[in-house]
Amino acid sequence: MSLLPALITSKAVGNVTALNNWDDNVQVGLWPARENIQQILSVTLWVGANQINGIQTRYMMTNNSPQDSPVRGQQNGTQHVITAGANQFFVGIYGSRDNDPDTPTLRRLGFLLYDQNKGDVTPSGTFPPGPGTNTVGFTSLGLIVAFSGTTSATNNLDTLSVYKFQAGQEAVGVFNN
Repeated sequence: MSLLPALITSKAVGNVTALNNWDDNVQVGLWPARENIQQILSVTLWVGANQINGIQTRYMMTNNSPQDSPVRGQQNGTQHVITAGANQFFVGIYGSRDNDPDTPTLRRLGFLLYDQNKGDVTPSGTFPPGPGTNTVGFTSLGLIVAFSGTTSATNNLDTLSVYKFQAGQEAVGVFNN
């Protein structure tokens, strides 16, 4: 039997309005009954002038077939696809939200990709580009396994959080296919 490091979830970033929950680890990966998600292959973002409108994730499953999550939010705005190349893994997410604690709308997102052959970490983003105004930054670091969050009653992307391996856990072999 092979044991994986413990999974943890980050605090959700954004503003919950209607609490329409979604969870790729449960709905796509069938967790906790199964751990079918092997890694993230790509993340597609739909980006408006000043916020993230939607996200869709392509996962590599443990049976070595790719599977797309449903689109979370709306497919409005400019589409950006962030793809992990050969030997690359999503190891961080960063961005900003409004600094108003009552309506902290998710404004910008970027990702960190780790190349295990080169030992390099490369940023991809931030989307939308440019400086944020009246925002507060956030980051979550660690090998990202899946995403969860909420959408509004009008299907806007409200919040986003990540499942990742718990820091301090031995992850030898996790990157090996």
